[in-house]
Amino acid sequence: MNHMLGQVLTWLVSGFLWWSAVSSALAPPSFGQTISPEIDDCSKYQSRHIPKFKVVRKIRTGPSSLELFVSISPTQTDRNDLTILSCQLGRLYAKEGTLSAWILDSKNAAKRYNPQGEGNDRLAESAVVGLYGFSKEPGKSYGQAFEWRQERSNRNSLVHIDLGAPPQGSS
Repeated sequence: MNHMLGQVLTWLVSGFLWWSAVSSALAPPSFGQTISPEIDDCSKYQSRHIPKFKVVRKIRTGPSSLELFVSISPTQTDRNDLTILSCQLGRLYAKEGTLSAWILDSKNAAKRYNPQGEGNDRLAESAVVGLYGFSKEPGKSYGQAFEWRQERSNRNSLVHIDLGAPPQGSS
């Protein structure tokens, strides 16, 4: 019985830590961060060429919640390519209630990256180019959003792109 209780507590703590990391990444800026808000719409990117990407890791964080670690070529990290990729991920995983996709420009970094920061080296930290997410969960619902680190050398300079309502799909 104590072993089962330990497993449940570990699951609850890890779930809380994950949600804290994702919430803070999509939350308003903290002291020292500069966020430039923009509004866009995924519908205008449906017929565009999708940049080559690979889902390196998937972590199921709840019955209808998924966290992805996606790698993309460093040459395809401009706003348009990353917005197209984000919208495509939304369409591919529209059935999820909550989706968080960490986009990195290194396959090796995508294998190792920890959103909570523990164990990340400089390479893994600097490989993060964006975070895409949406939630349709009751009480935690928010539309599609993409956070893009436009200035790679400045970790605190982010562009927040609101992409509208979450993609349609039953969760």
